[in-house]
Amino acid sequence: MGTCNTCAIDGGFLDSCDLKVGGGNYVMISLIPTCDILSVTETAGVVTAITLEATKVWFDVKVRKDTISTQETVNLPSGSIQQTVTFTIANYSNNADKETAAAIQSDFLNALVTNDEGMAIVVRDKAGVRRFYGLTTGLSVSAIDKTSGLIGTDLSGSVVTLSEVQSKFAPPIDSTVINDGIILPS
Repeated sequence: MGTCNTCAIDGGFLDSCDLKVGGGNYVMISLIPTCDILSVTETAGVVTAITLEATKVWFDVKVRKDTISTQETVNLPSGSIQQTVTFTIANYSNNADKETAAAIQSDFLNALVTNDEGMAIVVRDKAGVRRFYGLTTGLSVSAIDKTSGLIGTDLSGSVVTLSEVQSKFAPPIDSTVINDGIILPS
């Protein structure tokens, strides 16, 4: 896939347990810079193996429940697939110091924006099936909307959208595929 540059993302994001703001429950997704993936094996349209560079791991990102959306749109006449993954993370990480918690979240967002290698993302759907987004071309940030909310019940956080054109729809990942840090099947 490639060699990572110095701007490549190097960590996941865990939401704060202490600095709660409106929004409630969470789910996890996994992401990794595509340059950290050596190979992906598919059998009959299902990912059956993912080989990572030595010492590389998937990063967990804890997102607000029911804020993950995926969209795959066919571009005609080319037949390419526009993949888009959108999710919301909190404005504070899991750190007792408020300023540090805010800085960690900002650093995570900045790393996503400056990563020019693209990201592979694994999302587990409501049926428990994991799907591999960004398989042929890594997804890149197309929008980030960071808001504090206006009232106490507003969902404050950062809405992150990653998108890229692919040659095919996101394939499912076999339940036996378990890499370091990858979200597990349910």
